[in-house]
Amino acid sequence: MNATGPMELIATAAFGIEATVKWELGRLGYQAKAESPGRLVFQGDAKAIVRANLWLRAADRVLMVVGRFEAVDFDQLYTGLHLIPWKDVLPERAAITVRVGAVRSPISSARSAQSIAKRAMVDALVGRGGTMDESGESVVVDVHILGNQVTVSLDSSGEGLHKRGYRPRAQAGQMKETLAAALVMICRWRRDEPLLDPFCGSGTIAIEAAMLASNRAPGLNRSFASECWPMIGSELWASERERAEAKIDAQGIAPIVGCDINPQAVGLARLSAHNAGVEDITDFQLRDYRQTQSEHEQGWVITNPPYGIRVGDEDEARQIHRDLPVILSRLPGWSHGIFLGVDDFEQIIGRRADRRRKLYNARIRCTLYQFHPSGDAKDRARPAFSVSINESLADTFRATLAKRVRHLRKWPDRRGIVAYRVYDWNTPGAELTIDRYEDHLRLVDHTSGERAGEAHRAIWTDHLKSIACEVTKTEPGKAHMVRPGEAARVQEKVMIEEAGLRFEIRPGDPEGAGLDLALRDSRRWVQEHARGKRVLDVSARAGALVESATSAARLIALTDSELQISRIRRNFALNRIDEDRCEVIRADAFDTDGSSEDLFDLVLCSPCGSDRLIDVVRSGARMLGSGGAMLVCLPGGGSDLTEVEVPGFGVREMTARLSPEDFDRRGAYRSWQIVRRTDTS
Repeated sequence: MNATGPMELIATAAFGIEATVKWELGRLGYQAKAESPGRLVFQGDAKAIVRANLWLRAADRVLMVVGRFEAVDFDQLYTGLHLIPWKDVLPERAAITVRVGAVRSPISSARSAQSIAKRAMVDALVGRGGTMDESGESVVVDVHILGNQVTVSLDSSGEGLHKRGYRPRAQAGQMKETLAAALVMICRWRRDEPLLDPFCGSGTIAIEAAMLASNRAPGLNRSFASECWPMIGSELWASERERAEAKIDAQGIAPIVGCDINPQAVGLARLSAHNAGVEDITDFQLRDYRQTQSEHEQGWVITNPPYGIRVGDEDEARQIHRDLPVILSRLPGWSHGIFLGVDDFEQIIGRRADRRRKLYNARIRCTLYQFHPSGDAKDRARPAFSVSINESLADTFRATLAKRVRHLRKWPDRRGIVAYRVYDWNTPGAELTIDRYEDHLRLVDHTSGERAGEAHRAIWTDHLKSIACEVTKTEPGKAHMVRPGEAARVQEKVMIEEAGLRFEIRPGDPEGAGLDLALRDSRRWVQEHARGKRVLDVSARAGALVESATSAARLIALTDSELQISRIRRNFALNRIDEDRCEVIRADAFDTDGSSEDLFDLVLCSPCGSDRLIDVVRSGARMLGSGGAMLVCLPGGGSDLTEVEVPGFGVREMTARLSPEDFDRRGAYRSWQIVRRTDTS
């Protein structure tokens, strides 16, 4: 075989991707034509074999044709294979593996054809009936039978070209790298456009886009079967790899972002991006798809959402499909490539795709649906997806919030307050609470509704968020929307000072910001009454009451949460509190021992809620020494302690005194002071 002259080569590809591979070959300088589904023929020399293996992103393999003939039975198959000059083709002592594929052929048994093909090759090399030394390099011989036509090729790739080498491990349901690259190229995404994948999984689409954008050859970090072929030689491989390295250009690439709700998937994506050499131009985030957003006006969403093929996933997948148009309406100037294994996506969302391409993901028949904004680059008034907003209700919210902001404009400064409630969800206009923490806003969505309305609700609350930023003159990046049921994510930390104490706040944390604003006046009461006393907090929470009791001579704080222990200790450290004097203990409030001789002057109780609240109150009251008092603060609408008998103690409601001015009484705490009956005078 002449290594310098033209050879017939074949690039194989999955069904539907042939046109993309043909385009890739054209960029490499080779004209290809489709021979049959999944097979493109082109002419090239030894360098073409090397370059095709290094650079093709969507192809499965690169084959070198060594013979073509007709065969309608096993005898003709044997004869045709025996006539090929194998000594000129195979490396010395090659370990031969035969791979047979037959389509619409009278030769129907692939296993029998495999055996006959191997026998014909051995007979041609060492004589009929002989045996062959196969201690050398492995070579795969591809025998493709289409009808009566047989094409015999050597596989120059070895492992499939989808095995780039950057994945640390294979996982069920992972998209092949070649398919991911094909999706990006079919969408005609460009490196100067942002790309977002809100269902990134292990990050394959984003990584392949980054490799394409940076002109990084996909085969740069792996080996190939043809590296041992004498007709090519190691010097050609080395020089082509050097040329490929020199062509890498990672400058000027727009953001490439992948998001997923699964922390393990995001971690795997980051590791794969590192292995692929594109970690600096990709950004993988832990994020629910309902949080999809971007600061960029134009770009591409290219994604592979769940199909619902696996048992138990169908309802969730269907809900995601219904949500997508609503969620993606947040990106009005963007184009969208949505790859799904369902045929009725257009019926579900009530709109036809601008383009469709039938493809296969493994054995699943899929469609790439493309949606584009209408109009030219200067006219983005008609986005690919849009939803309607109740502007009348939004205007009511705007007017009510503006009135509230005007009412509070001087009050915080007069009171020396930097954290307060701006808008209560009981106010007409929106089921939303808005709290200000210095220059940050925390917006909590209280909208009721079923799962089917969550995507619309997210759009609605995002619209309210933008209004809130406008009215309160808050930077959008410092406004944090919290929705029930959303996954926790990395939170920005803010330091707040209140009444001489510092607190670490996370305004966007679904579990709580870290400073309970409705307990502001209760904290001041505790500061006044705790100084120099022995204090017990039986339901300690960061930012509730415990930090305000650190002026005590001795403070013991009980909580059954490791998270609360960590946050309380961070607040203690911020305020340089001596933990030998103020101790935080992991214990259940129900462990409080009312028979202990170690009694307290002040007992604090501010649980979020408990079925055994009365037991906690009674147990805590028994820990009071002579002249001691217990402060109980319960969320509004909870139990009424004036109706609860605490033997030996008097109960007095303190709600009017301890309710902050910026809170609706229905949303604040009800508070009671409990003292021994002998001390009530």
